[in-house]
Amino acid sequence: LLRPPAKTIRKVAPWPSEQVEAVRAALPGRYRETATAASGLGMRQGEILGLAIDAVDFLRRDVHVRQQIKHLRGRMFFDLPKRGKERVVPLPDSVALRLSEQLRNFPAVEVTLPWGSPTGKPRTSRLIFTTPEGGPIHRQTFATYSWHRALRAAGVPVSRENGMHALRHWYASVVLAGGASIRDLAEWLG
Repeated sequence: LLRPPAKTIRKVAPWPSEQVEAVRAALPGRYRETATAASGLGMRQGEILGLAIDAVDFLRRDVHVRQQIKHLRGRMFFDLPKRGKERVVPLPDSVALRLSEQLRNFPAVEVTLPWGSPTGKPRTSRLIFTTPEGGPIHRQTFATYSWHRALRAAGVPVSRENGMHALRHWYASVVLAGGASIRDLAEWLG
């Protein structure tokens, strides 16, 4: 009787805080706070690139994760977050301050993309993170020209394990160490 090989479960080791900050500091100023959104809110890359100003409630100190930017056959479009699950994430004061500074230096820009598919009905959102030309950020361009360069500058190997997703792991470890429940963390991560 043949059985499939057992699935190997790799234990994730969150980055040290110094490494998170070194990579953040090495990102170009326009994109620096993408690392803050990942490490301080646990957001996925597509959710960060699709983060609209009206999703951030500075008064109530929360962020509504409602959309992401997806790619299909070279075309970008807005869509619901992974698994179609919107969520609300607490906005720590430190993250609120950094996002405020981001918006002071690089005001939100209206970006129109199709909704739900590359041929969907156009939807406009005022995005927090955009290109210098005011367009949406392409994930591969961001990875190649910003993220990978920041990793190298911080002395971190460029690898799949060191993608932007590593900051979600760091977020989870910090939130759990701070006493949050697994249930709350699961809700915030989506």
